[in-house]
Amino acid sequence: EIISVRALKHHNVIGCLTAIYDSKSLGKHPMPEIDMRHDYALWLKLVGLAPKAIGIQAVLADHKRRKMSLTANPWTVVWETARMLRREAGFGWLQTAKTLVTMASTKLRERWK
Repeated sequence: EIISVRALKHHNVIGCLTAIYDSKSLGKHPMPEIDMRHDYALWLKLVGLAPKAIGIQAVLADHKRRKMSLTANPWTVVWETARMLRREAGFGWLQTAKTLVTMASTKLRERWK
């Protein structure tokens, strides 16, 4: 599956646990030094630089959900995603709000399938 910048702006579909990129063609890019959503910020940057990103539809790893994890509180995730989109991706307030609404509706559709 080809992953476009446009699609990635609506939902982070690249899992940091199993992702790789060609540092010879794109250069080395460290994770941004932010507390949360740093992986999403990096993928937005890299997919913007690359001619294309390709995802595979196989489960390669699984994340464990924990009550005390950084992402356990959904409101914290929303807030940190908004901060990352504004600071790292350069989104304006309107684009950030639109992206958050799209992400929320995507999550709700996934949950109710």
